[in-house]
Amino acid sequence: MAARTLNTTPQEQRLINEIREGNQRAFKILFDRYRVPIYRYYEMMLGDRVVAEDVYQETFVAFYSACQREEHFHSIHGYLLAVARNQCLNHLRNKKQTVPIEDVYELQYEDNHNLNDIKPILYEALQKLPAQYREAFLLFEIEGYSYSEIAEYCDIGMNTVRNRIFRAKKSLRNILGPDIRENF
Repeated sequence: MAARTLNTTPQEQRLINEIREGNQRAFKILFDRYRVPIYRYYEMMLGDRVVAEDVYQETFVAFYSACQREEHFHSIHGYLLAVARNQCLNHLRNKKQTVPIEDVYELQYEDNHNLNDIKPILYEALQKLPAQYREAFLLFEIEGYSYSEIAEYCDIGMNTVRNRIFRAKKSLRNILGPDIRENF
């Protein structure tokens, strides 16, 4: 997947200016543009659709407030993802939902499966990864960020990014078992 451009476009900057002037339609345009990837990030990081639905909108409330404070956005998507990341990490830390990789058990599934059967298995497997591995994997494989973009976003080194993605893939191979592992 190609890396995503992280900079705010001139069109987005115009929409931000319109939001500052009270134009709700401009906010809706940006909300519609970013709600799916932000929700997907919450859902995959938290492993709970109900919790994701409850908290992902808070990210957009924070964005709207930042627009009203006339903050500068190098990247709207980056800002939204940073708010989402902080909320997810706080939630995971408070709930202690991560499981040490040494304690991960293989998932049970039937040998005859189709793509719809694999999605819940992969979803469950992702939740067994430590948050930092899951985050690096999702940003790279699902969101299409480059290693350098992930390093900048997470404020970690490139080698740490490589290591986390490698460990995430290795762990997923072990969790998913021989029938699915060739896909990772």
